[in-house]
Amino acid sequence: MPSLDALFQTIPPRKGLLLAIGLSQVGLIWAPVLLSVSMGFIFIWGVLCWTAGLWEPQRHAVATRYALLALSVLFLLILFWVWGLEDVDYWLTRIRIKLPFLLVPAGLLCLPPLRKKDLSRVHTFLLLLLVILSFQIGIRYLFDFKAINEILKQGQHMPMPGNHIRLSLLMAYGVVSGLTLYRSLPKENRMWKNGVLFSTLFLGVFLHVLSVRSGLAGLYAGLLVVLIHEVLVQRKWKGAVLGAVLIILAPLIAYQSVPSFRNKVNYAKWEIWMQQQGQASGQLSDAGRWMSWQIGWSIWKDHPLLGVGPGNLKQEVYRKYAAEYPNVQKKRMPHNQYISVGAGMGVIGLLIFMTAFLWALRYRQFWFNSGLIAFYTIILVSGLVENTLENSEGVGLAVWWLGIHFVCETGK
Repeated sequence: MPSLDALFQTIPPRKGLLLAIGLSQVGLIWAPVLLSVSMGFIFIWGVLCWTAGLWEPQRHAVATRYALLALSVLFLLILFWVWGLEDVDYWLTRIRIKLPFLLVPAGLLCLPPLRKKDLSRVHTFLLLLLVILSFQIGIRYLFDFKAINEILKQGQHMPMPGNHIRLSLLMAYGVVSGLTLYRSLPKENRMWKNGVLFSTLFLGVFLHVLSVRSGLAGLYAGLLVVLIHEVLVQRKWKGAVLGAVLIILAPLIAYQSVPSFRNKVNYAKWEIWMQQQGQASGQLSDAGRWMSWQIGWSIWKDHPLLGVGPGNLKQEVYRKYAAEYPNVQKKRMPHNQYISVGAGMGVIGLLIFMTAFLWALRYRQFWFNSGLIAFYTIILVSGLVENTLENSEGVGLAVWWLGIHFVCETGK
């Protein structure tokens, strides 16, 4: 097709892929509409590339193909798990949220893989965006220091654009990817290498200023994976020992020197004391999260094999609140990814979900990608206290960064 040939001569397929990735990262931080645009664009761009005969999905490595196809199962589960469906509107909302698990892998399959230098540019761009975001949040914090610390003492989060949980997870991954990028850059690129190191350390410190617990847990878990990789693959014991010491000391130093971190820790300690005294209510942050786990677990126990259906989960949760906690005004869906899936689709659905999500780890070529393993770790750890993949930001975060690692030639 002459028109497509002219288009791809102007914008080569790989440049279109990098454009979509750039839009997705800006969208994750500041503009959700751009996140949606990036997902639609990558699908259309991939189809056009395939139609023009510039790339065929079978040219990807077998592991890449099947890892991407497995992600689409997370969408198909919601689409076809419809028996006993009562709340059609909620089911359609779940379909819309999980649709990127179909669109992004399909688009990536039809496009050529990322090269090592492309991945370095993508990680550098992510670091730049996160540093800009940190300055944006930090300046506001400094100008409203007293008021923001007061809301932190009440268990609320620091004001920031977008979803604070998913942003903190992205920042945690930014620190891990920054360390990986720093190690991979040649010594000749001294200015780039030093800039990456400074940005990475800055983000690690700023995550403690943000004091979002999911992000901090993801950061420490991701760094632990990198340290294990250093020992098992790189045989670098000295660096691993030093990193382990820093991981242990970092929260202790932050508690003494970072007011926002100290306020969050003190609030968590106060909530624990309230629960021990039997005075915690569902309106409190941690007590409300714990209550949502109990409700989700109760639903799962009532429907252990197949769940109540993902489309019926919200109404079933609300029924449980009305029956067991009628005075609680703020009703939460289960703040645990695994309980959410189990309550909606039972043990069978959870097994399919986890198998599809982790399918890439069947292939040896991905075992040595510390960035991918660390990202998996961050998402899996966050799923213990958040339903990470149940909103558009979490889905966008997961599908894009898993897809980027799957199609990168450095994974071979």
